[in-house]
Amino acid sequence: MYGTVAFQSLGPFEVRILLELYMLFNGNNNGYLYLSLREAARRCRMGKDKAGDCFRILQERGFIRSRADEPVNYVVREARCWILTEFEFAGREATKDFMKWRPENQNERPEKRTRRPVTRTKSDDARNSADDLSLKTDKNVLYFRSAVPD
Repeated sequence: MYGTVAFQSLGPFEVRILLELYMLFNGNNNGYLYLSLREAARRCRMGKDKAGDCFRILQERGFIRSRADEPVNYVVREARCWILTEFEFAGREATKDFMKWRPENQNERPEKRTRRPVTRTKSDDARNSADDLSLKTDKNVLYFRSAVPD
């Protein structure tokens, strides 16, 4: 599962909620994993809107799905019941929908993060040139250049 494109595309918040669902799973209760948005947000220390986005992404990528046979009563704020697609449920084999997921465009793939270039201003250059000492290496010998000319 960890080597799939779908898992590599997940962010840290989605992975955290997926781990919370795996922690609720005991090997026999797939399809009876109750986790609400508010409880997931509290456990993962995020806002409920962010938790809702994470659940939506996990469903789109094929890691989880909600039980269709169980209606959700929003008035009394019942938690939704989740199915992990990696494991069998109700005598049916695991669908592992995340194995089939591919991004629609290449921009959805995780990018390697690079450091932003530092932008320098003329005032920074003036301040740096006024430093007392600067270190210069040349042929394994250290030279110290003074800001004051010799």
